[in-house]
Amino acid sequence: SWDSKIADLDPAFRLAEAYPTSQLTIRDLFSHRSGLPGTAGDDLEDIGYDRAEILHRLRFVPPSSSFRAGYSYSNFGLTEGAVAAAMPTGKSW
Repeated sequence: SWDSKIADLDPAFRLAEAYPTSQLTIRDLFSHRSGLPGTAGDDLEDIGYDRAEILHRLRFVPPSSSFRAGYSYSNFGLTEGAVAAAMPTGKSW
């Protein structure tokens, strides 16, 4: 569901802070309320890093706003939402 926690679906995913990591939902990622800056991961993609490595490195990105307190469009936030939502199916998104 939209309110499924990313920590339950994809336990390897982390944000820079523990509380948002534990409470983050698919809804948060698709509504761009995770705290991730809008460009988080984009430069890494431009220089050739793959999706898995970029998602791993998001844990090192400081938040641009408090969790659920601001809006910042994030391509890789959407990507993680899709990856996590697909995990229970055993299929790639």
